[in-house]
Amino acid sequence: MTIETLPQFALLKISGADAGSFLQGQLTNDVFQLGSVMDSIPGEEAIKDSASRKTPGWQLSAYCNPKGRTLALFYLWKQGDDFFALLDRDLVKPISDRLRMFVLRSQVTIEMLSEASICGGASSDAVADLKLPELRLNQVQHGDLLISAGVSILIVNARVLVVDPQGHEPAISDSNQKGTRWMSADIEEGIPHLGAGTSELFIPQMLNLDLLNGISFNKGCYTGQEIVARMHYLGNLKQRMFRTTIQSINEPKTEIIYQSADKVFADPELSKPVGHLVNVQGDRALAVLRLHSIENPLYLQAGTSLQVDISQPYPLEHISGG
Repeated sequence: MTIETLPQFALLKISGADAGSFLQGQLTNDVFQLGSVMDSIPGEEAIKDSASRKTPGWQLSAYCNPKGRTLALFYLWKQGDDFFALLDRDLVKPISDRLRMFVLRSQVTIEMLSEASICGGASSDAVADLKLPELRLNQVQHGDLLISAGVSILIVNARVLVVDPQGHEPAISDSNQKGTRWMSADIEEGIPHLGAGTSELFIPQMLNLDLLNGISFNKGCYTGQEIVARMHYLGNLKQRMFRTTIQSINEPKTEIIYQSADKVFADPELSKPVGHLVNVQGDRALAVLRLHSIENPLYLQAGTSLQVDISQPYPLEHISGG
């Protein structure tokens, strides 16, 4: 998986004396668990510091509306006294505007860093392609954060997100992929990406955020918490996200481009909707589906079916619902 630019992402900077408490009241994860990582060369000392922390250097977190529907998903981390949030490029303007509405008298500044450079790929390629110091890949783990010369390096399973707020474009081996390999890896690892079409469609648990350590059920109040907590403690969740394959039924096969938010149906007549596509790359997709439907035939449109993978990227055995 070659390092590639990720144009689907954009970067927000949230700073000020009240930035932490402000974000704590907006997001599903516990912002106060984030440690502040100072600039350091990502060599042995940085790795030791990262490994000594009991909490991740970055978090996956949801920003919800009062009804508990997910407006956006953030990769969130702290550098010095500042917070950085990576989210969908189409959502960065409306989300930053919405966040500013709730700043009121708090000492918080929210900036869109439109010049930021964002790329990603396999950890092993990052060392060679980006000319980074040796990452000692056998010593880092998912959730770690390293900082080198102001550049943030987020460890995402066996991949890295490399974010330079100053916008210095690295020389990478393949700039033509435009994030497609990263999105494919997200699908295989069951990591959702929300865009304009899927914003406000799902509560966080439908996107498996609770299985991805993207929700804290021990923190204080935040927007949408009542709905999210009720779903957790009452256990009446009826939809979950699954890894799937799109298949053509008819011959000859017709190439159809599917998009996020396309509906999934339980019948070939397309009259019984049971879910939505979340992310699509080629014939692979993440889809939020009603639990009672996943063992039955599913359809996207006439002549096209959706097959739920037998194996999923993380345990779902305990999930049940109607």
